[in-house]
Amino acid sequence: MTHPQTLDDVSVPKRLRQMRDTEREILEAIRRRPGQSRAELAQRLDYSRALLTQSVSSFLEEGWITEKREHVPSRRGQPSLRLKVRERAIAGLGLSLSTGGIRGAVVDLGGKILQTAENGINAQDLQVGSAAAVSIIRDLLSHADCFAGITIWAPAMISESGEIEEVTPTQSGVDFSGYKKILEDEFGLPVLLESKCPSIDEAMFGSDPEDLVFMLFLDYGIGGSLIDGLRVFRGGFGQAVNIGALVPDTGLRPSLPDLAKYFDLPGSEPGTEFLETLLSNRDQRLLDWIQSRGEVLSDPMSIVVQFFNPTDVVLSGMYPREILEGLADQIDFSRYDVPGRLPIKKPRLRIARNVGPGSLAATAGSTSLFRVLAAKN
Repeated sequence: MTHPQTLDDVSVPKRLRQMRDTEREILEAIRRRPGQSRAELAQRLDYSRALLTQSVSSFLEEGWITEKREHVPSRRGQPSLRLKVRERAIAGLGLSLSTGGIRGAVVDLGGKILQTAENGINAQDLQVGSAAAVSIIRDLLSHADCFAGITIWAPAMISESGEIEEVTPTQSGVDFSGYKKILEDEFGLPVLLESKCPSIDEAMFGSDPEDLVFMLFLDYGIGGSLIDGLRVFRGGFGQAVNIGALVPDTGLRPSLPDLAKYFDLPGSEPGTEFLETLLSNRDQRLLDWIQSRGEVLSDPMSIVVQFFNPTDVVLSGMYPREILEGLADQIDFSRYDVPGRLPIKKPRLRIARNVGPGSLAATAGSTSLFRVLAAKN
């Protein structure tokens, strides 16, 4: 296949949207565990060979997967044919909009970031910002064959219907819904608003499908996400573990505005270069901030462990990895253990595979793919 060079060449993802549940499960299994034979895949999913063959043949015809014979010289007989998703065949477009700039990314079904682009313009100016967003997406269209859609990361509470209910205060001037409409009209692709992009990316590409993943995300506020396989937990009213839900008070909290205020900086973001300079100098004020704010996280995260009992807790956000690692070192999951009672098993604590301001567009790209593979969400 050749990659689309103009908007008219973009593959409309109708076939993706029309997949049956069994086809989604088969494609997801191939994506999750590349290198399986048809027989191994049929056994794993407990599907008939006929059903599997029909779906695999369809995927091969679409160009979404490959089936190649493995080469093992020491083995006798004919080597097995092995399945895997084809690079650049299906991709998601991701966009992050903020006062700090507009970023875009293309991510394929294997989790590879194919291309990124950015513009430092303040996204609060819808007219200028939307022109920049359209230009970014046009530049990214040549990097895959078929696009599942466009996802805009939004630091907001979003209803089950996909509507914005509340935007975090520092970004409330960005018209996310306005961008959504403009991009839909311009490209004819599905456009989604989603706040859970980083945790969805981690659940898809950084975790085992059987894991129950809780992500603590630090950006303009403090929020969380719970992902069970390819299912997003939002609570009865869509507000579960969202903006401010983990640390409801307005005291010490490791958010970007808190750090900016701590260093008497203008605006709500300290800036990546500023933070990198502090880290390289081992600035004592930054180290003190990391210790004090990390300790604050122990109470809410111990509650998370008691209520949800996740297998993995993943720390992510718009900070450099080193700052996130420092905060993670201060977290104690045992604050609500009761003496004499068997303690709840503690989750693995790790840092997300994609972190920092530039990661949000990439995780939004993953979310477009997630929506195709988990259509019931």
